[in-house]
Amino acid sequence: MSKYEVSTGTLILEHNYPLGAPEPAVINVDINLLLETVKTTDLQVGAWLNVLGYVRYRSSATVERGSGTSPLARRSIYVEAVMIWAAGAIRIGEYERVLRDCKEVDRRVRGPV
Repeated sequence: MSKYEVSTGTLILEHNYPLGAPEPAVINVDINLLLETVKTTDLQVGAWLNVLGYVRYRSSATVERGSGTSPLARRSIYVEAVMIWAAGAIRIGEYERVLRDCKEVDRRVRGPV
């Protein structure tokens, strides 16, 4: 976990993967449904968490383009958590290797685009 925004009940989770990417992978997790049961240790920066929830889309207001304003709806993706728990001690190198392997299998199954 990299940050907890108290005002919105949102955890910001990020992981610098793949290594050398211009920006880390980031996802917002809405934990408002869990506020009564969440542990303070799960809200500490650096904690690794397992999250179970629903992927949701939130539309933002209009987006400005050039000199005019265009009513383009930007959608942001977030997770509405129904359960979170500490991941415990994980081996980050092993986690990243498994992730690479899963992406490779997915690429092979989909075939050439």
